[in-house]
Amino acid sequence: MGIEWTDNLAEVREALDTAKAGALEAMGQAWVRAARSRGSVFEQWGEELRESVVHQVEGDTVVVGSGLDIAAYAELGTGPHYTPPPEWMENHVPKGTKVPPGAEHWIYFDEKDGTFKVGTYKEPTPFIRPALEENREAYRGIMEDVLKGG
Repeated sequence: MGIEWTDNLAEVREALDTAKAGALEAMGQAWVRAARSRGSVFEQWGEELRESVVHQVEGDTVVVGSGLDIAAYAELGTGPHYTPPPEWMENHVPKGTKVPPGAEHWIYFDEKDGTFKVGTYKEPTPFIRPALEENREAYRGIMEDVLKGG
């Protein structure tokens, strides 16, 4: 009488990969809901911005953002109010707008109506980063639940 051995490693890896993909998708959906729930930013920047917030799973990463240019302005501010994300500063890449001293306005072309407009600099009203930072434990819980088969 011998011992019979069966290798199920491929099936286990496939089940883990499927569970991980499901967890990342659920985390992305939760992150989008959290970002869209931050009312003050949308009162200032509009419902179009709220509806533009989407997520995408790319391998082992969840990406949340918006395709609208104003999303970066809302999240990071403009002109003298611009605040680069900490990881940009850690990598010595201070991307953003340089403002001449004393400047209070800026001019931009509005593609929707084909006119030039004068804008004022805006303080940041972050909504994507706080939706991540304030809900880290919830996202961790989603991953744990899915991987435990819940």
